[in-house]
Amino acid sequence: MLSRLPTGVCATALPDVNARTNSITALDRLLPALIRNDIREIVTEGNRVCVVYDFMTNTDAGAVRCVELLTVDDSKILKIELILDRVTFAPVNKALSERAAQRR
Repeated sequence: MLSRLPTGVCATALPDVNARTNSITALDRLLPALIRNDIREIVTEGNRVCVVYDFMTNTDAGAVRCVELLTVDDSKILKIELILDRVTFAPVNKALSERAAQRR
């Protein structure tokens, strides 16, 4: 499914044992730009959960629509697939890079 995404849409899957560490590292990197996440919709089917939310930032990007597909088993998240438009998300990365450079 992820291979059929339109041009400009980025998908990241974290299916391995380091997924939790990778997710926490990514969140730590993004926290300086994050104001909040506004949940738009949650859909479940079997052991799959789809969360659609606006990643609200303090950057020129403003709100970035994101979709996370989670695979769950026995109340544990086994896999996270993050889908977002990397063009829309680019100002977030730019702002974070500029802020990091200013701290050096």
